[in-house]
Amino acid sequence: MKDGDVIRLQANINEALRTIENLPWMNGVLLENIVLTSGVDNTVNHGLGRSPNGFVVIDKQVTCDVWRSPTVNNLTDLSLLLRTSSTATVKLWVF
Repeated sequence: MKDGDVIRLQANINEALRTIENLPWMNGVLLENIVLTSGVDNTVNHGLGRSPNGFVVIDKQVTCDVWRSPTVNNLTDLSLLLRTSSTATVKLWVF
């Protein structure tokens, strides 16, 4: 490979990596062993230091739905308020 080819290859790789790094869901945290109780607001501290864009349940031990509580959360930069259809222990990706 010529020097110019190597430089172009490096520039293309850097551009591709920047594109991936800028995806909103890449800048997140994995929260494990989160116990959610049905019928109540569950406060889940996420540690992002900012309001999250969203969350994904990536593992659960029972069949359940998990959603953001309709209750107003004035501390979104610190925590999520979640509801669940069944009491469950879940793993969340918060981004």
